[in-house]
Amino acid sequence: MCSSFLKEYIQWFFSEIRRETIEKRYEEGVQLWHDLPMLVKFMGDGLLVLWDVRKLNENMQSNIVISCRDIVEKYENRFYPLISKKVVDAPKKLRCGIAKGSIFSVGNGNDFVGPCINYASRLQKLPGLRIAFSIRGFNLENSFKEIERKLWTTKKIKIRGIGDNELINILNSDFESLIEEDKVLYIEP
Repeated sequence: MCSSFLKEYIQWFFSEIRRETIEKRYEEGVQLWHDLPMLVKFMGDGLLVLWDVRKLNENMQSNIVISCRDIVEKYENRFYPLISKKVVDAPKKLRCGIAKGSIFSVGNGNDFVGPCINYASRLQKLPGLRIAFSIRGFNLENSFKEIERKLWTTKKIKIRGIGDNELINILNSDFESLIEEDKVLYIEP
C-alpha cells in the first residue's frame, strides 16, 4: 500500500469510527452507540481493531457489527470513488472479519494475541465477501432489529485453522454477488 493511500485511508477510517460511535450529541457531551475501540493497529495490509465488550450489553455489541457493516459500505460508495482519483490501484473493497473471544496482552500491554484475532483475520479473507462475523457470542435473533437481521444470512463454512463447520453470518447481497464456484463454499446450516 502506498503511503498517500494509507494516510488518507487511516484519517477517513478514524473519522468514520468516531461518526459511527456517536449516536447523539448533547451540549454536555455525547451518547454512544457503542464504545470506541480499545486498540487500532496497522498490520501491514490492514487494520486490527479491538473492542473491549465485557461491559457492553448484547445490543451495544451488535451495534459494533452494524457500524462495521456501515463503514465497509461507505468505503465502497464514498471513500473509494474519491481515493481512486488520487491513488493508483486503491483497493476497491474494504474487507472486515469479526469474531468475539478472549485476548491476551503481550509486550507490556503494547500488543494482544488470541484465537479470536486469528478467526477474524480468516473471516476477512473469505472469497467474495466484504464482511463476515462468527455467530459465536452473537445472538442475531435477540440483539439485532428485524430490519438488520434481514440483511444477513447464516452459512456454514470450513475455515483453515479454526474448524470445518463454522457458522458465520454474511450479507445476503455479498452472497448473491458471489460467482458460482465461491457460492458452493457457503453451505446452508
